[in-house]
Amino acid sequence: MDLSVKTSIKAVVTALAATAATALLPATAAHAEGQNRVGLAQQRTSSSGIGYTSFAGLLNWDGSGNYTINGVLQATCSPDARPTTVWLEHAGQSQPWQLTGKAGCDHGGYGRLPVSVSGHVSPREKLQIRLGTWQSSRFESGTTSHSEEMVFDISS
Repeated sequence: MDLSVKTSIKAVVTALAATAATALLPATAAHAEGQNRVGLAQQRTSSSGIGYTSFAGLLNWDGSGNYTINGVLQATCSPDARPTTVWLEHAGQSQPWQLTGKAGCDHGGYGRLPVSVSGHVSPREKLQIRLGTWQSSRFESGTTSHSEEMVFDISS
């Protein structure tokens, strides 16, 4: 068999394989609806005490980018802790962060806030969720910090 025939056969086989693979896959691989647990925590330490912050809840999505997050924000402070506040942030990767209400504590106190939020991410965009926290300081108005992000693929 001469080289041009081998090259032509190889090209046809490659094209058929690519066509067959494409035919077997849907145009967009839809993500089915689903649910995931969301758990985030962050410890804020100052020279005078510790503030523990957390969120525990569930993320539900419908596969087309719509989602809801339900759970509880908590803030617990040691007796000598400065005021500490926590909130949940959520957004698609190209969207600005959306913030929930806030829970707070100070000087041995405890704060708790039920959270129920919803949103939408664009197709092929992932949802990001993180904690935001603030703690007062002695000489300034306080500092803000964020937990690590949880990232979820919930949209086609």
